[in-house]
Amino acid sequence: MYEWHFRKLLKREMDGGRKKSKDFSHGRAGFRSSKKIEITDEKAALGWAAMNCNEAIKKSVTLIKSALPADMIDDGIVPGVERVEKSNFYLQPAKENKQ
Repeated sequence: MYEWHFRKLLKREMDGGRKKSKDFSHGRAGFRSSKKIEITDEKAALGWAAMNCNEAIKKSVTLIKSALPADMIDDGIVPGVERVEKSNFYLQPAKENKQ
């Protein structure tokens, strides 16, 4: 909510300086830059990699759990697969009363 204002304030205070971070009573804030590879056209990139750099192509096989027959899983027929019961914890804020 306040991140935009805080970023603007921090940028103004640090403008022109060499420091990339600033210490506050509750911690440190700053800006970091990094470079990463972003695929903008996967089809074109895969086509180029298939012709020029085959080791850049990841080929994988995965199991689609929803396609497995549930009754066979329950009966223990499908090896390496079992149904497990899991308990999850969550918090949900109370709804505000509208008056």
